[in-house]
Amino acid sequence: METISNIENIRKAISEGNVCLKFGAEWCGPCRVLEANIDTIAPEFPNINFIGVDVDDVDDESILYEYSIRNVPVLFFIKNGEIVKKEVGAMSKEYLSETLKEVF
Repeated sequence: METISNIENIRKAISEGNVCLKFGAEWCGPCRVLEANIDTIAPEFPNINFIGVDVDDVDDESILYEYSIRNVPVLFFIKNGEIVKKEVGAMSKEYLSETLKEVF
């Protein structure tokens, strides 16, 4: 999963195609579990761009307000710049895989 901290690069990365955008933090246990699950199943979904944002490392915190980030981890499923689904909390590999198949 690519990690991006620059707000303009985040906006550019989610503007086109299928994107799974994860907001998390290095100190967050559930975030690490979710990231490991994403890394495990990502090869099964080559048509999806998986992007991570560490809430402690973003260069402009306004992106956190823009996406109403109050808890981590948060996962957004985005198609061509439009959020189609949002999930809060860690997810099993099975649930994540089924959700990706359903959304994309």
